[in-house]
Amino acid sequence: MRYSPAKPAVLALAVLLSLTSLTACSTQRTTSSGSTSSSSKIEQSYNQNSQHKTPSSLAEVKPTFSQTRWKGVEYTKIDEESLLEIIRIAMNDAKKMYIEMGAGNMTIKSDCTASKDSKDFYPSWMNEYFFLARAKRESGNYMIDYIGEPVDDKGNRAIGIMCVVPEYIIPTLNQYMRDTFKSDMRFDDMKLQPSASDLKNYKTSKQSANNLKESVYDMVFTSICYDIYNAKCLGPNHKDYYAKFGGYDENLRQQVVTALYLFRRADVISSLRNGTFYEKFGNTDYVQDILNFQKQFKNEYSNNNQPEK
Repeated sequence: MRYSPAKPAVLALAVLLSLTSLTACSTQRTTSSGSTSSSSKIEQSYNQNSQHKTPSSLAEVKPTFSQTRWKGVEYTKIDEESLLEIIRIAMNDAKKMYIEMGAGNMTIKSDCTASKDSKDFYPSWMNEYFFLARAKRESGNYMIDYIGEPVDDKGNRAIGIMCVVPEYIIPTLNQYMRDTFKSDMRFDDMKLQPSASDLKNYKTSKQSANNLKESVYDMVFTSICYDIYNAKCLGPNHKDYYAKFGGYDENLRQQVVTALYLFRRADVISSLRNGTFYEKFGNTDYVQDILNFQKQFKNEYSNNNQPEK
């Protein structure tokens, strides 16, 4: 969640800073903090209705954690298949939470209105392979305890398997919940960074291993919730975003959502309005890597590891 200029090749591990929403985009910022809702409460509330029978809850996921090195530093990583299971659970939980707050579907029909079908909350491209591709691009071999370089003069850093800056994303989501949905849902207690103790003891302590799993879930869930917010900022009601491209286009929205995870929002939106998005952002290595990873994962897992219905 780092401001970055557009470059042909981007080797950053980060996400975006500020957004607005599909039907109600907030432009004000808050830095409120608190502890009204913990990740464990969210898990208890939303894990009961997973789309997939295997696994049906976070408790059923049995990840493998191991050590890896990147740029000479040792990190802890999670295995890919367990991460994909966690993504599926978190996607279902995020969908249920948003719908219960009154959010509409993100799938846009040919007449540029939102689908009313309950199966269409996510647009077709915002699937589990999209989020797995992000994790792959952001954290390489799925390092759960990555800590990046400072991204601002306050020393804030991108962290974790999805590489978010908590100081940016948490206030944004808290405000979105409050102002758009009139909800008291807060993200302050999300365990986005595993503790040093759990990282040290996960091989011998089941509790520490479970804590690492919950930390991965919290990071993934938060990232998904943020992307939902982001996608809702890019609907067909924003005609000025799509006028230079012949009108609303779903493929374009996917690439914009992908780009907004790294690049400065003002620059991305400006490129939409003046018609230079593909030149400046859509064709960057960062965006194209994620799109290509997504295709690869979809082909691999659709053929070999399709979840039970």
